[in-house]
Amino acid sequence: MWAGRRLRSAVSQQRITVARRRQYAEAIYCAGPVAQIPTMSSSTLGSNVWGLGPAAVIVRMDSPWVYGVLVNNVFSLGGTTGRGGTSYSVMTINPFVTYNLPGGWFVGSVPVVTANWQAPGTKWTVPVGLQGGRLIKLWGKLPVNLVVGAYYNVVRPEFAGRWTLRTQVAFVF
Repeated sequence: MWAGRRLRSAVSQQRITVARRRQYAEAIYCAGPVAQIPTMSSSTLGSNVWGLGPAAVIVRMDSPWVYGVLVNNVFSLGGTTGRGGTSYSVMTINPFVTYNLPGGWFVGSVPVVTANWQAPGTKWTVPVGLQGGRLIKLWGKLPVNLVVGAYYNVVRPEFAGRWTLRTQVAFVF
């Protein structure tokens, strides 16, 4: 089983994907459903409507390289339309390429490309940038992934930010 979790905003949404893993030649791929749970704390941070949609990933590991793409589209299960509405249809495309260095260090690019199909005007956000980090072990046992990166949004909606700074501390279980 492959399970992934994506927290779109610290307090807005939770996405869970569960699918069967397959291997074809040198690539690993899987497809399955993605569910979005309404966990927002403010209406400006998301929707209070459940969502569901398809997800797929393909990964290839050619040491020291790891690359692939994760794609999903979540459709709201109800909600209201129009200005201030709670319905949504959002696609996320996560292409990734990482070069692993000695000592747990790595560099790469993992942009989060999004398309908000119900937004007026420009629907796409397309970032370009780099990130780096290190995989460490706390107490000699617990793997922790530390990442920092910067991405410039070459395509973006009118009021979206030009830059994204990504910081991550992920405990790997």
